Amino acid sequence: MTRSTFTRLPESKRKVFINVCLDEFAAHCYEGASISGIVKKLGIAKGSIYQYFTDKADLYEHLLTLSLDRKYEIINYVNTRATPVFKSWFIRICLAEIKFAQEFTPMYRVLERARGPYAEKVDRTDKAFIQENLYRFRNELNILHSEDTALLLTIIKRGLVAEIFSMPAVEDPFERLSVCIDLFCKGMTSQSQ
Repeated sequence: MTRSTFTRLPESKRKVFINVCLDEFAAHCYEGASISGIVKKLGIAKGSIYQYFTDKADLYEHLLTLSLDRKYEIINYVNTRATPVFKSWFIRICLAEIKFAQEFTPMYRVLERARGPYAEKVDRTDKAFIQENLYRFRNELNILHSEDTALLLTIIKRGLVAEIFSMPAVEDPFERLSVCIDLFCKGMTSQSQ
């Protein structure tokens, strides 16, 4: 849990602290990240970190929460303006996540490199978002198991975003997403439609 000593820091110092921590965890994931490396870059005593957070796991949990909050701030902005057509909605959500990855790369990397219970938190959040929104498309799609479909869409979204983000030479991400979503939808809807 974030301690009050951290929240009482001036905002500019908190931002520098968070950015250094994000860079460390984005570069090395949880297991490889070093508190010593963080304090060295910040030029502070190692004990200072433990005045702000109870331990490394507490700091990492804070970074995950900040990253998820920022990601869904961007995605929810798009989500409230999205079209009622599933394919268009899903492409816009993927493009919003690509925007998040491009503008907030260390946060994106922290989320993508999460493992164990931390990855479960990220997965649960992503899956819950998609499952909540699948209801909007119930008339368009013939979904038998919304929980399984949400999980599959979460995996597809993550893979597409990672591929497009890691390959900046992709000329038209919309076209790449559109082709993949068409393939998915053809297999997802009933054959009688």
